Amino acid sequence: MINSIIKKEWLKIKFYFLGALLLIIASLGYFTFQLDFAFATIEPESMLWYKFAHLEDKPYFYLSYLFLSIGAIISVAQFLPEKIQDRIKIMAHLPLNMRDSLFYHLFIGIGFVSLLATLLAISLLLILVNYYPDIIIQTAFKDTIAYSFASIVVYVGLSAVIIEKKPILLGIKLIIVLLFIISFLKTQFIMMDSIWLIFLVFIPFVALDSFYSIKQQRLNSIFFKISGVVIISTLFYAGYL
Repeated sequence: MINSIIKKEWLKIKFYFLGALLLIIASLGYFTFQLDFAFATIEPESMLWYKFAHLEDKPYFYLSYLFLSIGAIISVAQFLPEKIQDRIKIMAHLPLNMRDSLFYHLFIGIGFVSLLATLLAISLLLILVNYYPDIIIQTAFKDTIAYSFASIVVYVGLSAVIIEKKPILLGIKLIIVLLFIISFLKTQFIMMDSIWLIFLVFIPFVALDSFYSIKQQRLNSIFFKISGVVIISTLFYAGYL
């Protein structure tokens, strides 16, 4: 069953996946050109290191949007055509319970997103290592981990929005995803930001709640509801939302 789902999802996603891959290559090419030009025209190069370390002027920051776009592209490719053609309900009639059916599809999508994000992150670091010292590369490495994490959250969150059947809840879930994006796009990450990891654990169940809406049902788990209130309240209290 899982092999059949993988093949089916790949047929839907492959052109978007390849398109995203080409976008990554083009973006990295442009980034390399810009970075090489900056180091060739500004002397000494330690000035650029200083701007990075003390002024938080990270030349790759705009690529964080590309990481987020990867999650959005795969989500739209995987679920929007199904929503438009009213075929999402087919997922609910597979010889699997609804939870397993959705999570299989999400795990496959997360796999594609992770692959693209990893390729982007590794390529970016390989470019940076030619221009910056190790201490800055360590910071860039942490940033790429954060960006990759964000791409997965955007993928799952946007999938929950697309699948959701009730317009009001669709709007609420979309706002949550947008708030996450707004709060996560910053130039410096600290240990406190690891609080977002609990959000990553929670958001697949938001998608499951959306999936249940296909059959006019809801995820009625008390744990889910309490967890949602606690997580959102914590993020607001910490100033993330």
